[in-house]
Amino acid sequence: MWASALNPSNGHTYYIYYSPSYNTWPYLQWDHANDITWDDANSAALAMGGYLATITSEAEELFLQSTSAFAGSVKGEGIRAWIGLSDRESEGYFKWVTGPESGQALTYSDWMGGEPNNAGPGEDYVEWRNYPYGPDGRAWNDVPYNAVGVNTFMVEVNPVPEPATMLLFGTGVAGLAAVSRRKKVN
Repeated sequence: MWASALNPSNGHTYYIYYSPSYNTWPYLQWDHANDITWDDANSAALAMGGYLATITSEAEELFLQSTSAFAGSVKGEGIRAWIGLSDRESEGYFKWVTGPESGQALTYSDWMGGEPNNAGPGEDYVEWRNYPYGPDGRAWNDVPYNAVGVNTFMVEVNPVPEPATMLLFGTGVAGLAAVSRRKKVN
């Protein structure tokens, strides 16, 4: 992992991983031998207990762009990271294909000027960019699943409920089931 940030407004943690080791940042950011495909990034995110990030609001985008770990730091300039958005099933119809939003149509976007443009063959996946892009310059670009120069991916992890919360939830569900059974008997 290269960087992480906890978003206090939604409790989600975001990680930027660098390929192929997922834990080191190279001296040469543009070493294309270390590019990672969207599919491999998605598999790695799942194996890590998260999913490729789903950025569903301007507030979430602004958080990611303004977080010092992701924005404009000397090592962080020019990040091009995979996120969980695609139009692979229907050209021009972007939807989230990872995380709890999987299958949901795109409602918020932060496309770079002229994007999405499907300019090359198979531009069905989305990369997120930080400084010098970001909210003012826009941050998203549609690219092929094996885009040259994309060697990072953003993993989002939802907060894990505390055991006491899960116990309370389970007790509530059991009580609801008992009430439902009682109503059927009467």
